[in-house]
Amino acid sequence: MQKPVRALALLIILSSPLFAQELPQLASTLSAVVMVQGTVTATGGEIHSLQMNISVPSSTPYQIVEAGEPMRFDSNGNGYLSLSSSSPPNPFTYSKRIGVQSVARTTPSLPESYSVPSDYKQFTSATNRTQSNDAGMRALAQGITSGAQTPFEKVALLAIYVNRNMRYDEGMVGQEKDALWVKQNLHGVCTEYSTLFAALARSIGIPVRYVSGYVYSDKFSSWMGHSWAEAYVGKWVPVDPTWFEVGALDAMHIEESRGAEFTRRDALSASVSRAGVQLDWDTGEKNGAVAGNIETTKASYDAPYSAFTLDSPARELAPGGTTLAYLAMNGTDYRVISLSLAGCTGEKSVALDDSERYLVLEPGKTSTMVWQLNASASLPRNYIYTCPLTLNSPYLERRALPIRVDPSLPAPQPFEASLHESSILPGQQNAVFLRLPRQMRGKEFIAVLPDGVFSTIANDTTSEIPFASNASGNVTVHVFGAAGGAYALHYRSGSPSGISLDSFSIPDLLAAGKPSSAQANISAQSYPADIELDFTFGEQSEQIMGKLTKPTSFTFNFTPSSPGTFGARLVALSGGDQSEENHVSTVLAAPTLSLDKVETAYSNGTLYARISFLQSGSPVSPTASAAGSAYSAAAPITLVLPLGKQDVLLSWSDGAGNNYSSSEQITISQPSMISAATAPQGCPLATALILTALIFSASASKASSPKV
Repeated sequence: MQKPVRALALLIILSSPLFAQELPQLASTLSAVVMVQGTVTATGGEIHSLQMNISVPSSTPYQIVEAGEPMRFDSNGNGYLSLSSSSPPNPFTYSKRIGVQSVARTTPSLPESYSVPSDYKQFTSATNRTQSNDAGMRALAQGITSGAQTPFEKVALLAIYVNRNMRYDEGMVGQEKDALWVKQNLHGVCTEYSTLFAALARSIGIPVRYVSGYVYSDKFSSWMGHSWAEAYVGKWVPVDPTWFEVGALDAMHIEESRGAEFTRRDALSASVSRAGVQLDWDTGEKNGAVAGNIETTKASYDAPYSAFTLDSPARELAPGGTTLAYLAMNGTDYRVISLSLAGCTGEKSVALDDSERYLVLEPGKTSTMVWQLNASASLPRNYIYTCPLTLNSPYLERRALPIRVDPSLPAPQPFEASLHESSILPGQQNAVFLRLPRQMRGKEFIAVLPDGVFSTIANDTTSEIPFASNASGNVTVHVFGAAGGAYALHYRSGSPSGISLDSFSIPDLLAAGKPSSAQANISAQSYPADIELDFTFGEQSEQIMGKLTKPTSFTFNFTPSSPGTFGARLVALSGGDQSEENHVSTVLAAPTLSLDKVETAYSNGTLYARISFLQSGSPVSPTASAAGSAYSAAAPITLVLPLGKQDVLLSWSDGAGNNYSSSEQITISQPSMISAATAPQGCPLATALILTALIFSASASKASSPKV
């Protein structure tokens, strides 16, 4: 058979797909000036005095702010300047020059184990904007993160979903739609991107706070008002789902404020000459999307990352041949990198599967990505086609991977690949078993796993690629060789019953407003075991994430807020395994006990005081202590007490065993009329007196509220 004439077909490289409306910068440092300026004008009268709080960029470990005058701070640590004037001109103008120096944020480490601090409830709670309590929102978040092995990976997968599925819509600047609207419509600007991410993350217990500030836009060649988020995974890590920066944030972000919700922090109060005066506060170019009040004085940029491998052992394919290309990179910090492998136009010699990818990196770990390549089976046979596949990424240096399709090559010979073990523990040895045609002897074969690349030279028709991986759950092994052909094999890493929720206890009876706790004992079939615990009681929740090194006891603290019947649920996750326990508890209304009234009367020359009580919620063992003695407060008591002020200590319990107490003070005063009646002989002082005429004039006053 005559060989085809060989010629080179020059093909055009496709441009990279857009991962978001804007691509992240590689800015490592920034020096900028933010001008805080504006004008307050009164119409229909004059301004007598005014007080203004003006938000300015915040001082953080990664951002130094120089305001030239003392700054004040709100409860979230956000800085502002306070301006005042007792007789301001009309119009009143102000201008403040704020120097900002920032560095790129990174996350070099995260704790292996952590629990969400109790005071972070505001960052996990649903709001009118962030409807994280919606069942559909939670189901969507659980589906997106079902394969995640770490809390950071959950955050990464949620940010990837938002970035990949939403459409940037410049026409929605300022509309600020809520999370349910964004989930349904999937378009908007940075506020909508951040809102959907926050609702998804909060719905599965990950605390999220909103961040507002500025970012530099290459598209508009200007600074822009911007919003992003931070997620708590043992530390607060940045998440910008619009620019797509997760775990790391470039220095071209200027942070102004953060909180559980987007808030307007600028405030103005003024006294004016008469009613009906209209005040107009114009902040100039600070308003709207474009922030014309920022000047960049200096910025430095890092070079794109070059420490990665992009390769395929089969650089030459016969028509109809199949192979894989892979990228492997060692992480130095926690971050997510967007990338794509672009194919060729012209004659479609090599087709790729979905080329857009996101690589989740963690320090000290190898992460990999795989693309399937298919050579066209219907190419003219008198050409050799070269397709330079091109890697595009905001973070990685641009590289080409040339793939040749040569019609003179023999048709690809199939080979067989299988796994020695279909179920193992993380870190244990496994191997790919190869059965090869003779033509493939001496060729290289590669196995790509999520955390490593393994290879062998097959010197016989049967060969092995040994490997060990720390991946857990359902693991995919991509196998391919220098002669073409590819397999996707699967095994399970971790025991099907690797996590055991040995016990879960919570009191049957609880009291509203009284702290309580649930106890759990958890073990694993093998150690160490990555674990995630999700405890919920009513609308309260607590998450614990980390490594289990031995059977361990856990305590979950909570405070029921209202009476009723509530369910408690504990879910333990490890790898792909899950164990769950449920319990139902009754929450009682907290009982109360207080003094009602004090009545005094004389009998046979002795002054008696009759004390009655008010009760609610059925207090258990109510007791009143006065003058060194204790008495049952289940019914009124009659005591002999001297004139003047007396302290009474009340104590009681509830059905759940919680104790309460309060201290009250009574005044024993003379009755307005002395009774001539006498007390019955042998009648105890605590027994009710039979009096012929009683006029009571004593009063009771509370000294303090109950201590619960």
